[in-house]
Amino acid sequence: IMPSSRTVSSFIALATLSTTTAQTFPYPKPTVRYTAWQKLTSTQKDYAQNDLGYTGLTWNVHGFDPVEQLGWWQFSDTQKSGATSLGFSETTWDCFINHYQSYLWA
Repeated sequence: IMPSSRTVSSFIALATLSTTTAQTFPYPKPTVRYTAWQKLTSTQKDYAQNDLGYTGLTWNVHGFDPVEQLGWWQFSDTQKSGATSLGFSETTWDCFINHYQSYLWA
């Protein structure tokens, strides 16, 4: 059975909306964090390794590096600088990396 053109159009519109929403809501997705270690530039690797403490393994396995347990508010100045250089902000780090685990909810 072939779907109607209206069904196909609705599906395409929904898929487009989902893709757009995923990249902009609630904050822009930090694409660098979803890039394999091997594909990072040497500068990106330096920031990740020297400022944030990542290794190739801990970068490629999300949630594995202890730095991801820290909220932005817990970062040292060096960690904030490295994270900022990689394109993170307080909101993108806490949302996409820490998943608000460092926050206490009342």
